[in-house]
Amino acid sequence: MAFWEDLCKESQEWLRDGDQLIIGGDVNDEVRDPAVETFFSELGMHNLIFEHHSLDGAPTTYFRNTKDRVMDGLWGTMNISAVRCGCSEPKEMEGDHSVIWVDITFTNALGHTPPTPSTP
Repeated sequence: MAFWEDLCKESQEWLRDGDQLIIGGDVNDEVRDPAVETFFSELGMHNLIFEHHSLDGAPTTYFRNTKDRVMDGLWGTMNISAVRCGCSEPKEMEGDHSVIWVDITFTNALGHTPPTPSTP
């Protein structure tokens, strides 16, 4: 439980500082579980993957999982919006879990479009 408390405390500090957050990873529980959903919603965050993909029939994200549990996710503060997102099949890449990805625009994440870098 200390992990969740530490994550909540750090997240609240970042949010108070005006930061936008993206938190992702293996939560070792079903991401659709009310406790997980409540944790992120109390921080003002939403599941970025489910922004474009249905909660129903979501793919299993861990290769030993036989109960169709989605254990990995990406959450963002309300101002963060996914242009595209998805996940691979478990073990399609290195490791035991799916690769979960999200495409977010610079404007959405940073509030502006940064200038194109130039090489002198």
